[in-house]
Amino acid sequence: MDLGSGIALGALCVSAAPVCIVALRRSNGNGNGKNNGHCHDHSGICQRVENFEGWLEKIEEKLDRVIEGKVGR
Repeated sequence: MDLGSGIALGALCVSAAPVCIVALRRSNGNGNGKNNGHCHDHSGICQRVENFEGWLEKIEEKLDRVIEGKVGR
């Protein structure tokens, strides 16, 4: 392969890579083309993590009140 052919092949790969990445991101594995970003199992895990983070935020607020001495007054 001469230098010109190598450069042309490299340019083709570089220009085709974003198209392939977008095509892979659009499909979520089951072929329906929804762009939710997560499969069914993974979205359930994400929801549990979000719930846990909300619970921790409530605890943090209560601890802040205790530290500031605003509880029971």
